[in-house]
Amino acid sequence: IFVHQKDTPYTIKMLNAEVEIICPAGWCVLERDDDYLSLTRVDGAIDIYYYLVFNMTPETVLEEEIPDIVENEKESGLYISDAIGAKTGVYDTYEVVTEYGVEALAYTTVKDSMFLVQIFDTTTNRADRALPEVLERIHIVE
Repeated sequence: IFVHQKDTPYTIKMLNAEVEIICPAGWCVLERDDDYLSLTRVDGAIDIYYYLVFNMTPETVLEEEIPDIVENEKESGLYISDAIGAKTGVYDTYEVVTEYGVEALAYTTVKDSMFLVQIFDTTTNRADRALPEVLERIHIVE
């Protein structure tokens, strides 16, 4: 779905957790489900995935999910480096730098679920450049 003339809000939910995401005008919604949303910039240079997941903790993300992502990049031969990023608001962050850009992750607990944002950005190799604008378009519903 191409988002035409104005920014459009989308809501994802998991149990008691609810997050509103603003899709910027000129972007495309690739896939949407109750607990998942994926967006891509029209030129394909940036892909963003939003997930709400039950039964996961920040420790699980750091100890299980991120090592899998890093290992996949290493196996693909595109891996350059990875590191824990700076805490950004309520989000813990992580970056994996590849030959094609950065894979930036931000995650936080939302009520009884874990909210994850995964960004593939070929316009930069730094998570601190890829994350701020994306995180500004997210509203966690209390």
